[in-house]
Amino acid sequence: MRTRHLKDQNEQSRRTVEMQNYFLLIYLLQMFNTFFTFLLPCFMLILALLNISILPEFVSSSFVLFMYFHSAFNSLILIFSTRTYRQVLYGWWLKVYSFVSRKAIRFSLSRQARMAIERRDHKIMKKLVKLDVELK
Repeated sequence: MRTRHLKDQNEQSRRTVEMQNYFLLIYLLQMFNTFFTFLLPCFMLILALLNISILPEFVSSSFVLFMYFHSAFNSLILIFSTRTYRQVLYGWWLKVYSFVSRKAIRFSLSRQARMAIERRDHKIMKKLVKLDVELK
């Protein structure tokens, strides 16, 4: 009984360590995002103010643009780093892909059916022309 409790506790500890590593990864990615969307544009803006930049107009306007992308990038980090969200997105992608591929199959089958009808009509027309020639 005691060993089973220790085994469960060991399993729980392993899961806890995995979860902490996962949270650390997400935290580091969000820190990189903050650096990319706030600190780097601030540095570029300082360079533009000192006239060190080659394209000062781009640098000064990109500062605001990068700041607007901060929340979007954070959301994307969370969506693509969380397994459940990835599975939901993958399920949506499979539904769209299967719907599009079914449409393509239906289109190709209907095209084949049209070609078969045209061949059949062509054979019927040949027979009618042959009968018409024989009647004349």
